[in-house]
Amino acid sequence: MTPISWFNLISYLRDRGIKYSSTGKNVSSGWIGIPCFWCGDTSNHLGINIHSGKFKCFRCGEKGYITKIIQEINGVSYADALSVIEEYSKIPQKQPEPRNKNNSGGNEILPKESTEKFPEIHLRYLEKRGFDPEKIIPQFRLKACYNTGDWAFRIIIPVQMNEQIVGFTSRDVTEKALLRYKSISNQQAILPKAEWLYYSKISGDSAIIVEGPTDVWRLGDNTIATFGSGVAPAQIKNILQMNLKQVFILFDSEEFAQKLAEKLGQTLSAGIDEVRILTIAEDDPASMKQEDADALKREIFTC
Repeated sequence: MTPISWFNLISYLRDRGIKYSSTGKNVSSGWIGIPCFWCGDTSNHLGINIHSGKFKCFRCGEKGYITKIIQEINGVSYADALSVIEEYSKIPQKQPEPRNKNNSGGNEILPKESTEKFPEIHLRYLEKRGFDPEKIIPQFRLKACYNTGDWAFRIIIPVQMNEQIVGFTSRDVTEKALLRYKSISNQQAILPKAEWLYYSKISGDSAIIVEGPTDVWRLGDNTIATFGSGVAPAQIKNILQMNLKQVFILFDSEEFAQKLAEKLGQTLSAGIDEVRILTIAEDDPASMKQEDADALKREIFTC
């Protein structure tokens, strides 16, 4: 995720002729002060934290995130405000161009040793977790690497966006590897990981947002994984471009993930009509019994 501290706030304000102060009256260390757009302030009472991107007017109490200010100044949508942040972000070092950027298929970035024929150990892993191999292997175009190469004893999980494979991650089936999940590098992927979303099929205008690929395997179509509870601006932009009207966020049950689910919900609510946070008794959606997951989808998509 691009840190907000990379956002060149001063350059942005200068380019738009906005008066600002980095020191002096009404400005604390680590903050930039500007006049408040909401109360007619003339003394830089609106403080923007350069590390978190949060702001608050110490005169009228208006508060929020930097995207709200950009929307007010530029008169643009939330998605366009995210683009402004990317435009003014300072990258500490030049990032290498991803290989195969203009490729139209993406299959060749998958490990050469991967195959559609699943060894017994891979099938047992899926069955042990309550997945039906005959269903999910073709649905999600999964592949297997057996006992040789860098991806040995892993299920290869292609990440497909707009009908193109843009990268892949993998899941260890032995439960002994140091890394349960291991992904292709940004240099080799078609899109950087900060842009990835994992889903099979999205139809209509409602979707469930979850953390990981196995959560999508459990819940099926109209489910989007963000590869963790920390969601990057580019991923948020990609979600908003799906033109969804209703989103259900179903992150892992741990407290930290739930706090990030609330934060994501607040962010998405700026561009989506209805955003709801869901909780379940299990640790994560992938741990649900299949019949319970099916019942949950029927309930939330018909309510």
